[in-house]
Amino acid sequence: MHMLTSISARSWAPSAAETSHQSKAVALISARLATLPITLHQISATSRLMSSTSRSQMDDITQTVINKDGPLASETTIPSDVTSDGNAIISDHTDELVVKGEQTVPPSMDGIHLERFLLKLFRAEVQPKRSLPGRSERGHFLVNGNISKLNYKLKAGDTVCVMGIEERSLEKDEEADKTIGALRVLAEGNTFKAVSKDVGVSSMLIAREAKKMGLTLMNEVDRGASGIFIFAKDNAAFNSIRASLCITWTAVLAGKYEDEGHITTVEVDVKSSTDGNTVRKFFAEKGAHVIGLGGKFTAQALGGSSRGLLMAVTRARFIDPDQTNGTEVDVRIPEPYKFETTRNREQKFFDDKERQWLAEIAAANVESDAMDTETPAGYITGQKEFCGRTFSIGRGVLIPRTSTGTLVTTTRQLPLPENPRILDLGTGSGCILVSLLCDLKGSTGVGVDMNEKAIEYSNKNGILHDVQERVEWICGDMRGVTQTSAGGPFDVIVSNPPYISESLARKILDKRVLEHEPREALIAGDDGCEFYQIIKEVVEKEKLLKENGYIVLEVGTEGKDRVKTMFDGWKVDAHKDGQGLVRCLVMRK
Repeated sequence: MHMLTSISARSWAPSAAETSHQSKAVALISARLATLPITLHQISATSRLMSSTSRSQMDDITQTVINKDGPLASETTIPSDVTSDGNAIISDHTDELVVKGEQTVPPSMDGIHLERFLLKLFRAEVQPKRSLPGRSERGHFLVNGNISKLNYKLKAGDTVCVMGIEERSLEKDEEADKTIGALRVLAEGNTFKAVSKDVGVSSMLIAREAKKMGLTLMNEVDRGASGIFIFAKDNAAFNSIRASLCITWTAVLAGKYEDEGHITTVEVDVKSSTDGNTVRKFFAEKGAHVIGLGGKFTAQALGGSSRGLLMAVTRARFIDPDQTNGTEVDVRIPEPYKFETTRNREQKFFDDKERQWLAEIAAANVESDAMDTETPAGYITGQKEFCGRTFSIGRGVLIPRTSTGTLVTTTRQLPLPENPRILDLGTGSGCILVSLLCDLKGSTGVGVDMNEKAIEYSNKNGILHDVQERVEWICGDMRGVTQTSAGGPFDVIVSNPPYISESLARKILDKRVLEHEPREALIAGDDGCEFYQIIKEVVEKEKLLKENGYIVLEVGTEGKDRVKTMFDGWKVDAHKDGQGLVRCLVMRK
């Protein structure tokens, strides 16, 4: 039976009431994992605050040495980067970077992105390709001496330097498998060997190659995670270590876990060989997902993409089979560097959101002290800026997003005829259609929404921006739109339909969004593509589009490729938003 024995949670959550936005709450929580679903059964009253800049204080939590009495076994070999205190073994291993290659950007490659440059001129030094994001996070790529991201645009004359780790191999034989050779020895005794692996190395391959060397792997570490492996050197050692082995997973969670904060770092002690997937499932069922891209039971960070899995085995403890006095071996490594960079980025994201919230409240001359910061500012002030204009909004209507401005900008730039006719399906507050009517001289339009509250606000906004004589608002299902009822056909059809799948919504949507904004305006079934199919069918069936007309749709990163496939036979162009993400598709027959 798998046992999850304890969880230590460190959370970051900005609060206007706090004197510092960079506080960390530390709560010690005990939990037990028997059969899924897992339930928490005890919460300790112990808690304290730590400064985010104090790494030594953080280390106090995770680097406490236990069982100090008694000498360390004389037969146990301790590498130079492993220290001992009493009979505990602790790894203070830090990667030493050395220059692996250096190149100057030629004039012919001016403007190339760093990632592409690396793959062209440093192919041997940056293989495998999947390791690039992780190495970038660890500062392996320098441009003119500065750590640079993979999307950095290079200029002719820039000096690009690739750094790498001088790794100590588990096996010095040059013919040993590269998978094994990529591991770093942390500690070794007569009966065990402890090593650490980087992201991208398979536990299955490690176990297979270790078996050839007479070693048995005791624990699993996901390919997308880094951390400690423990090997037993014989069957007796295997049985002994298995009985006492305790593995600590450190993970960074997106979403409030136990109401701690917007992002939480947890340390989970597990008995037996509990794998990372079980730990991720545990937190997913509690509404907090381990940050990662595309993996099962993971979620994206709200402040930006974090490539790889923010999860690592940072500690392993077991009774040394070679000792008779119960000596405990305790092997530890620091959490990966990208954990801290992700926390800092998320902290900045939520700090910025709070400052924006306060600015919107202040601009509307509303006292903020007594306000619930969980309530979106737009619902408090009754207004929201969009594409340089102020729109009236209220509860029951989706708050306009800055990214949706990409749809407006893209539509404005199309080669439309004079006095174009525009149809907006799922108009909401009317911000898209009203913005286009204001910007396109002589244009007229129709906005359709099944939400009566939305039509009420879109009508207000049409009057507010003096386009009420050029627009008609229809309350009804877009499935029922016909050429006759809408006064078509149209030169351009625009829509920002619901496109977040149920599963993705649970991972990425902020609590404030789910609790306050209309669910039906955000979420679209199991795959998020329901309304795109409806739009395609009604446009084609009812001949709503003029010859050479355009359909402009906002899309999410999850479903954009499925939407392209759905419009097979149409010419499809993708347009990016200010963050470099594909935000809308333009379709034309």
